[in-house]
Amino acid sequence: MEALELSIMISLTMLAFEIPILGVYLSGLRKRTSRQKLQPYLMVLYLLICCSTAVGLVSFYRGEAPNFKTATQALVLECLIPNFVIIFVLIHSLGLYDVRTRDGIT
Repeated sequence: MEALELSIMISLTMLAFEIPILGVYLSGLRKRTSRQKLQPYLMVLYLLICCSTAVGLVSFYRGEAPNFKTATQALVLECLIPNFVIIFVLIHSLGLYDVRTRDGIT
């Protein structure tokens, strides 16, 4: 059970880092910052999302939770849903950025 709690804390810590970086990235998009200047933020976000998901999956597959339901809830609620929302926001914002630059709207 301690390993499951540790993995949840690690995943939530990575999520706590992801949210401000996502805010800075979206703020840069809104200010019409070039994509080259925003690439480092995207790379850090991708890295944190991958690490957070990996920590969640490792704790899930190691079977250190008292039962399957607890492990599944921890994986989904603490890792997969927040990362899915962040990925959805990134995809949506990148789509809007492409449409705005393609149409010449500045």
